[in-house]
Amino acid sequence: MNRLLLPRATALWLLRKTKLTLDQVADFCSLDAMELELMRNSIIDAALQENDPVEGGQLLLEEIKRCEDDASQRLKLYQPIDLAPAKVKIAHSLRKQIPNSVIWFKKNYPHLTEKKIAKFFGITQKAVKQIFQDESRVTYPSNPCKNGLCSQQSLYIFLKDNEQNET
Repeated sequence: MNRLLLPRATALWLLRKTKLTLDQVADFCSLDAMELELMRNSIIDAALQENDPVEGGQLLLEEIKRCEDDASQRLKLYQPIDLAPAKVKIAHSLRKQIPNSVIWFKKNYPHLTEKKIAKFFGITQKAVKQIFQDESRVTYPSNPCKNGLCSQQSLYIFLKDNEQNET
């Protein structure tokens, strides 16, 4: 995914555990600097637990140190390059987008089998069959990349591999 998970909890961790400026943390977490100041002083979100972005693999220590040394630098989300399509782990909040993407696959790539589609999304073939049967319930078939279910690169690799297997 190309977005930060738990931005408020991550901001709280960055404020308490690093020497980054409010502007750097606000820019990285897409939050307002005033809101961060209130979080730092425990005026709002006093019960919020910190989320370590380094442990979660979203940020590198080298990146934090680089930005601590130079306040004009901005943090960048760590995005490892994955050349092999790995099993997709979809956040619970995004699972409601799966039917739209399954129907998108059916309309745009009819040669893909239910088994391959199920494997791509990490769901069962039975679930894919049920989505195909209830196609009228899907309001808008949409690209899984635009829904945040996968990266453009993993989709490209998946389609390329299945295209080669087809011929």
